[in-house]
Amino acid sequence: MAARTKLPNKPSNGKGPRSSRKPHGMLTAIAISGFRGFRSLRVDGLAPVNIVTGKNGCGKTTLLEATLAVHSRQNPAWIVNLQAHRGFAAIQKSLGPNYLGLFQDFDDCGIAEIRGEFAGEGSWRVVLERRKAGEIAVSAQVRSSTRADLPPSALTCREFRNNRSVPNHEATVESLPEPPFVVVRNAVPPRRPAILLHPSGRPAGDEEENRFGESKLRGRAQRIVEALRVLDDRIDNVELIRTATGTSFLAESGEYRAPLGLLGGGINNLFRFLVAIDGAPGGLVAIDEVENGIHHSRLLGVFKALISAASEYGTQLVLSTHSAEALEAIGLAAGEAPEILAVVRLDRGEDGSVEADVLQGADAVNSVRLGYELR
Repeated sequence: MAARTKLPNKPSNGKGPRSSRKPHGMLTAIAISGFRGFRSLRVDGLAPVNIVTGKNGCGKTTLLEATLAVHSRQNPAWIVNLQAHRGFAAIQKSLGPNYLGLFQDFDDCGIAEIRGEFAGEGSWRVVLERRKAGEIAVSAQVRSSTRADLPPSALTCREFRNNRSVPNHEATVESLPEPPFVVVRNAVPPRRPAILLHPSGRPAGDEEENRFGESKLRGRAQRIVEALRVLDDRIDNVELIRTATGTSFLAESGEYRAPLGLLGGGINNLFRFLVAIDGAPGGLVAIDEVENGIHHSRLLGVFKALISAASEYGTQLVLSTHSAEALEAIGLAAGEAPEILAVVRLDRGEDGSVEADVLQGADAVNSVRLGYELR
């Protein structure tokens, strides 16, 4: 690949020209405070397709988690899943849920706030709060007549719309001394589906079973198969099989019938991505390290397939990458409709603060084409 020119410094205010295409309900901006490594961060100008870049430790994964949180604000079960993925699965099995790192400065208690602005809907906000045993249970930021009655281990999740508390929308995650250890109370289904996929070497299986089954019922499974041909043009069909050990997927062609995972990590991951997009119509799919397992020569085809599927189903994409090749490929893939793309570059300062610099539309596509270093 040709040498890349470093992008000139710009004010890191997270703002840029607004895209003219904002589907109703699309996340257009997000503001985060006290959540994981973010003291305070605001990102404006989100688009139908967003790719997040930056150095290790700048908060790319945390930003993706925040987009999931604001979509799933009424059901804090996402917290348990994210903590398990972050490495707390073993701790949770023996000690119950652990919130270490959920709040700023690697604390296991505190207050975190994530606010999302949605096209045509105003703002929605989720506030997470956990207090240590013995502390006053009602804070100035989050007031609840029932908060003091909750056990000290409980994590409270409250929903706000346009700065006003939504009545009866307070859910909790509580730990119990006996299995199953974790209880989520007062949760309700999210208004729009949201899925976060982490880089994984696991074969597609139980997690994809229901989503792919729904795709088949809607008559869209064959479109997923056709998109897989970007990486292997011999695939004619994908079938789900159930065994005593779980769910597996078989790829079928005139030449072979083999487990999907046997064909390589790239095909396995692309299948997971496409099934997730199909399973979140009108919602959001966030994919961490989207290039993982995919050769750089195939990235353009993969991004075209993802963008096409997301556009068809009205699904917003938020992707993260370390790869200059991935940035180049997604810029080329969005070239015919540059207004759908935003590149979000995160940068952590010496004082620990994080700032976002956003390039949108033609600015993002042209910067990629000119070889500016956006990482």
